[in-house]
Amino acid sequence: MLGVEFPGAFLKRMAGLLGPAEFDAFLKSLTEGEAARGLRLNLAKLSPHEWAERSPWPLEPVPWCPFGYYYPHEARPGPHPYFFAGLYYIQEPSAMAVGEVLAPAPGERVIDLAAAPGGKTTHLATRMEGQGLLVANEVDSKRIRGLLDNVERWGARLAVVSAPVARLASAWGAFFDRVLLDAPCSGEGMMRRDPQVRAHWGPGAPGRMRRVQERLLEAAARLVRPGGVLVYATCTFAPEENEGVIAGFLRRNQEFDVQEARIHPSFAPGVPEWGGGDRRLARTARLWPHRLRGEGHYIARLVRLEGSPGTPSHHVPPPPKKAALRELERFWSDHVGRPLPEILWERDGHFYQLPDGLPELKGIRAPAPGIYLGAAKKGRFVPARALALALEAADAGPRIELSPDDPLSLKFALGEPVKVRGETGWHLVTTDGFPFGWGYLKGGVLRAKHARL
Repeated sequence: MLGVEFPGAFLKRMAGLLGPAEFDAFLKSLTEGEAARGLRLNLAKLSPHEWAERSPWPLEPVPWCPFGYYYPHEARPGPHPYFFAGLYYIQEPSAMAVGEVLAPAPGERVIDLAAAPGGKTTHLATRMEGQGLLVANEVDSKRIRGLLDNVERWGARLAVVSAPVARLASAWGAFFDRVLLDAPCSGEGMMRRDPQVRAHWGPGAPGRMRRVQERLLEAAARLVRPGGVLVYATCTFAPEENEGVIAGFLRRNQEFDVQEARIHPSFAPGVPEWGGGDRRLARTARLWPHRLRGEGHYIARLVRLEGSPGTPSHHVPPPPKKAALRELERFWSDHVGRPLPEILWERDGHFYQLPDGLPELKGIRAPAPGIYLGAAKKGRFVPARALALALEAADAGPRIELSPDDPLSLKFALGEPVKVRGETGWHLVTTDGFPFGWGYLKGGVLRAKHARL
């Protein structure tokens, strides 16, 4: 990082906040320290022990996440068949703390309100062990595609919606046990690793973002049931976006209190003086790059003490068109060895397996209201990649195995045709026994074929 320049106004403000001794350590971490790299395992697909037997790289545990690991700088886990099979998610280590602080339990109702690109959503899905209701919301249509790609690799049963937070609050009310607002922010905590943040930061950015954060947090609070938990997180150092936002929220919403967010000794307490002196702010957490191996984050865990719960009706999809359902049933009978899901939604030939307990979606855009199974076309059914990633190898067939060490595996994952032996027709394609797509084999050439949203 030597030679990297940081905005002078930013450094001056941080020096005033931290004082000489701590600022020197902070600045050294930015200018001389390397950004840590991390990945988080998909426990629905393999255990840490099973991963240790397969990992192509030496890994070190992330101390605040039991299934998170640092990987060496020379490793390249992105272009690897294991990544495309959804065995792990590449995530900055400090960001793993957010899902651990929210700590959803299996069977709970959980919503991630600013979900793209999907890192924290997939973390929550792992904590929930496939039980309960998980909703991922992203209002920015430009980021939806990345979110869909990442959650489909994870193979989790959840719903992706796209609506302003205030609209969700009006429609569903205080319905959720756990609510996550990973708020848009000025991004100061990412300056070390992202030159775009350094280039676009300005002294007025924290103040502008605070107004957005306050509005989102007020709406998010309306989705929390009595006794439920709301986690507010940012990746910025600016007090006005962190302690300042939480202090103002607590003054306006006295039915909320602050719970401890410092789940690891390396997490520093929030600074009450930076938020008007409310001593409860010391229970919030600051992750500083000079105190741990990770970037800058702020996390507050809030609990709702009282109020009335929301009781929205469940979403009831219309019956699927008979012709489309026949094509799905024919494909399912030939290729999938588990029962056809009971809760299906068909939209223009596209089928989704809905999660249990999904609230009414009237007036709410839902790009993927459940696991996307594929599309019924005239005389055939084209399966979705999301279906393959939600299955185990024993659940479907016929299968074609491509070794993760074979270049053909990565070529197939990237959508390139590969030459293999087998019978003409659909095949579930696996690598090291893990599904990572459907292929149609004809004339000795296997092509990745998937329905697309």
